[in-house]
Amino acid sequence: MEEYINHIAATSAPKAMTLTELHNCTERDATLQAVIHAIRFGKWEIAKQRPGVNTASFDRIHKVPGMGTHFMVISNDFLRYVVMEPVSSLTANTVIPVIDKIIGEFGVPDVVKSDNGSPFNSSAFSDYARHKGVKHRNITPLWPLANAEAERFMKTVKKSIKAAIAEGKS
Repeated sequence: MEEYINHIAATSAPKAMTLTELHNCTERDATLQAVIHAIRFGKWEIAKQRPGVNTASFDRIHKVPGMGTHFMVISNDFLRYVVMEPVSSLTANTVIPVIDKIIGEFGVPDVVKSDNGSPFNSSAFSDYARHKGVKHRNITPLWPLANAEAERFMKTVKKSIKAAIAEGKS
């Protein structure tokens, strides 16, 4: 039995990277180099030219049991920076001001990916995206991997909210 456990431990545990390996991989990654350069010199227009740098993903959480609000999640697909805002309903007229506030803080993305929820399929949202000069792209229905970053974050948020409710925290 001990031999089997040692075999599992030796073959299943992930190998940690050394600092030298991490440094070498970072030097070979053009995208990471663009971000490092942008951070060092404050020249984000260079990083913006990298594919995927200026793409945002939108998603939403329906009402969570025990809470009377919805949540809107917007994430930058490249930096993996996530903003989560409560919204009173999932209509375009409620969601657009929240998006406008976030875009005002972080800038207008070139492309916005969203699920096929009603706020994003409305003519009001299409008009808003056109007005802002944003290309709106709906993800493939019933294929969450098309919006994987936002979906994974949503899973974590839902779990955290349910745990907080179970513990009686707000």
